[in-house]
Amino acid sequence: MPAGFQFVLDVLIGFNFAPLICAAEATPPYTAALETGVVFQSKNASLQRLHDAAVEKLLANIIRFTPSMDILVEGGGYMNAWIETQPQGLTYQRAIDAFERYGHFAEVSLLGNKLLPVLIRNECQFSQQLDAMTGDPSGPKPDGYGPMMLAALEYFSRLHGIHMDVSNNRVWWSSVDPKAEDFNYRQRWGTQNFELRHSNGKFEALVGGKPVFKCDSGVRVITDLDGRLLDLVGISPDKQDVKLIVSGITQSATVSPNEIHELTSTGIQIKSRVPFSPPNPISKP
Repeated sequence: MPAGFQFVLDVLIGFNFAPLICAAEATPPYTAALETGVVFQSKNASLQRLHDAAVEKLLANIIRFTPSMDILVEGGGYMNAWIETQPQGLTYQRAIDAFERYGHFAEVSLLGNKLLPVLIRNECQFSQQLDAMTGDPSGPKPDGYGPMMLAALEYFSRLHGIHMDVSNNRVWWSSVDPKAEDFNYRQRWGTQNFELRHSNGKFEALVGGKPVFKCDSGVRVITDLDGRLLDLVGISPDKQDVKLIVSGITQSATVSPNEIHELTSTGIQIKSRVPFSPPNPISKP
């Protein structure tokens, strides 16, 4: 997984990153970044001027951080170094598309399984951000923050519901937890109705009131808008052994995190696989 994704995953799941280090509070050890010696030269005078101005002004933001180390502060009037920030609703919302774009579906489940219980514990307050140490509501907007509410609803659709990928003629049917209590999820697109029913560790899909498939929970099933079966997706952090029933015919598959299995006329076949990156172990302060 790209380092930036791993960092986002660790921050959003961890809830124990100190959001701000002030120069007066610096405590060794810190490690210095390597000097990279980047040079940009162009015959385009405007580009050259922009690059040189950025370098010149960045150099002005270097201050002494510890007796033996200089750092680059945020600048623009902010004289501290923001090395991490508190988990924010907007970040949780954006993370869904970022991870899915690169096939990291199980990591999305990790984030959702962290965020939703915290919001429940916070008495359904949808704050702008969450305290990095405790997960308590934080920031200037303690409740009613739109991106946090939208993020929560999106994680519902990815973990326990239906996501309409209409532009690709796809419907994502997800039931990540075989031990989840019974639930129903319904959605309408145009004049068509879609319903997912979960009970006793299995989930069933209905399109226009007609059953399409039954499957053991722990995975995602992808169909087209008419209910034609296409793929099985590994959305759980754990490997899942599942049975899929379509038109009375049962097929079995073992689906690992971030695997996509294609449903063909000859059976279920592996289609693609992306390495799963669990969050790094985090020591509590």
